[in-house]
Amino acid sequence: MSLRIVPACTIGVAAALTVGLAAAAGAQATTKPQTSIPITKEAPGEVIPAKVDTVTLYHTDTTHIFTTDTVRVNVPGPVVTNTVTQVDTVMLHPELPAAFVKAGFYLGLGMGPALPFGSLQSVNNPAVSSQLNIGWQGLSNFVGLRLDENYSVYSDASDFYGGLGPHPQVFNTNLDAKLQLPGLTHLFGYAPRFTVYAIGGASNSYYHNLRVEANPGQGTVGPLNAMPLDANWTSHWGYNVGGGVSFHWRETELFAESRVIAFNMANAPTARQIPIMFGVDWY
Repeated sequence: MSLRIVPACTIGVAAALTVGLAAAAGAQATTKPQTSIPITKEAPGEVIPAKVDTVTLYHTDTTHIFTTDTVRVNVPGPVVTNTVTQVDTVMLHPELPAAFVKAGFYLGLGMGPALPFGSLQSVNNPAVSSQLNIGWQGLSNFVGLRLDENYSVYSDASDFYGGLGPHPQVFNTNLDAKLQLPGLTHLFGYAPRFTVYAIGGASNSYYHNLRVEANPGQGTVGPLNAMPLDANWTSHWGYNVGGGVSFHWRETELFAESRVIAFNMANAPTARQIPIMFGVDWY
């Protein structure tokens, strides 16, 4: 075993360091701080930011929810109203056809041929005829009234060309009842309104230069036993009866009809005319 001898200077340095450290430790233990640092939960810098954030978030959420709910609740309202309106419109459709047909008083015009029969047949050829109508007809009434004036100009039969004077002219004034037959009104739908009717009544025939085939034994002219013409205007009462069809919508009615207009003359068979009229009435 060997002993090491430490120099005296080294021992002195170590002792000095030991004494210095001990002094510093003692001074630290007995020194009191001059400034205190308060640490509490009531510091303003820590609490205020938390309250501001909470209030802001609360109001923002409430505003968004209120606006969205209001819009969604109000949207179904107009849809319900539109649905009710559409149902009402559909229910009113059956009433529309009534607006397309007008009835009551009317004025009409017609035109067509008039065929001679009876004592007029062999001595006259067909006439060109026209007609003026004035009447009243209810939309659902079975009976209507009509007054019409028919005018016809007959042409010459081939055996009398240039032999008996001017062409005969005939006016027929007719006062009639017009009977609408039920059950066929809507045969072609609500518009046009389809009507089948019968017509008949009293007639007054007013004529001149009318060629008439006389009874046997009368004084006649020509090979067909024709009576001498009378240039004076003459009238006779008689009757008319016939029928027709019409198509009626709004204020307009188109018609086609035919009837027999008959009257008696002295020394001749019954004279008959059959006008066939195509025309229009306006209500």
